[in-house]
Amino acid sequence: MHDENYIIAYQRPSFVRADYYWEFDNTLDKDSIRLLKAKCNEIKECYWIINVQNDSVIGPMDKRMFEYKCSVMRVKIKMQDD
Repeated sequence: MHDENYIIAYQRPSFVRADYYWEFDNTLDKDSIRLLKAKCNEIKECYWIINVQNDSVIGPMDKRMFEYKCSVMRVKIKMQDD
Protein backbone atom coordinates (compact mmCIF):
# COMPACT_ATOMS: atom_id res chain seq x y z
CA MET A 1 0.00 0.00 0.00
CA HIS A 2 1.19 3.55 -0.54
CA ASP A 3 0.37 7.21 -0.49
CA GLU A 4 2.39 10.30 -1.42
CA ASN A 5 4.59 9.95 1.71
CA TYR A 6 5.02 6.26 2.47
CA ILE A 7 5.04 2.78 1.03
CA ILE A 8 4.21 -0.03 3.46
CA ALA A 9 4.88 -3.66 2.67
CA TYR A 10 4.35 -7.11 4.12
CA GLN A 11 6.72 -9.94 3.24
CA ARG A 12 7.10 -13.62 3.99
CA PRO A 13 10.75 -13.92 2.95
CA SER A 14 11.91 -16.64 0.61
CA PHE A 15 15.56 -16.60 -0.29
CA VAL A 16 15.77 -19.53 -2.69
CA ARG A 17 16.66 -17.47 -5.77
CA ALA A 18 18.63 -14.90 -3.80
CA ASP A 19 20.74 -17.61 -2.15
CA TYR A 20 21.96 -18.71 -5.57
CA TYR A 21 23.08 -15.20 -6.54
CA TRP A 22 24.61 -14.44 -3.12
CA GLU A 23 26.64 -17.64 -3.27
CA PHE A 24 28.11 -16.96 -6.72
CA ASP A 25 28.22 -13.13 -6.98
CA ASN A 26 31.41 -11.75 -5.42
CA THR A 27 30.36 -8.11 -5.86
CA LEU A 28 27.77 -8.21 -3.05
CA ASP A 29 28.40 -7.21 0.55
CA LYS A 30 27.61 -10.64 1.92
CA ASP A 31 27.95 -9.70 5.59
CA SER A 32 25.16 -7.11 5.47
CA ILE A 33 23.00 -9.43 3.36
CA ARG A 34 23.60 -12.30 5.77
CA LEU A 35 22.48 -10.14 8.71
CA LEU A 36 19.35 -8.96 6.90
CA LYS A 37 18.50 -12.50 5.85
CA ALA A 38 18.96 -13.79 9.41
CA LYS A 39 16.68 -11.08 10.79
CA CYS A 40 14.00 -11.83 8.16
CA ASN A 41 14.19 -15.55 8.91
CA GLU A 42 13.88 -14.86 12.63
CA ILE A 43 10.83 -12.61 12.23
CA LYS A 44 9.15 -14.88 9.61
CA GLU A 45 6.50 -12.29 8.68
CA CYS A 46 8.22 -9.00 7.94
CA TYR A 47 6.85 -5.49 7.61
CA TRP A 48 8.56 -2.51 5.98
CA ILE A 49 8.03 1.25 5.83
CA ILE A 50 9.63 3.25 3.04
CA ASN A 51 9.68 7.02 3.35
CA VAL A 52 9.16 8.29 -0.20
CA GLN A 53 10.36 11.81 0.67
CA ASN A 54 13.88 10.81 1.79
CA ASP A 55 14.18 7.25 0.38
CA SER A 56 14.74 5.73 3.83
CA VAL A 57 13.72 2.15 4.61
CA ILE A 58 12.67 0.91 8.03
CA GLY A 59 12.53 -2.84 8.40
CA PRO A 60 12.27 -5.67 8.58
CA MET A 61 10.00 -5.45 11.61
CA ASP A 62 7.49 -7.71 13.26
CA LYS A 63 3.83 -6.63 13.25
CA ARG A 64 3.95 -5.10 16.73
CA MET A 65 6.96 -2.89 15.90
CA PHE A 66 5.46 -2.01 12.50
CA GLU A 67 2.24 -0.80 14.11
CA TYR A 68 4.22 1.18 16.70
CA LYS A 69 6.40 2.84 14.02
CA CYS A 70 3.33 3.67 11.91
CA SER A 71 1.80 5.35 14.94
CA VAL A 72 4.94 7.32 15.81
CA MET A 73 5.56 8.34 12.20
CA ARG A 74 1.86 9.12 11.63
CA VAL A 75 1.57 6.74 8.69
CA LYS A 76 -2.13 6.95 7.77
CA ILE A 77 -2.34 4.13 5.21
CA LYS A 78 -3.30 0.64 6.35
CA MET A 79 -2.21 -2.76 5.14
CA GLN A 80 -4.87 -4.28 2.89
CA ASP A 81 -6.21 -7.63 4.08
CA ASP A 82 -6.01 -10.49 1.60
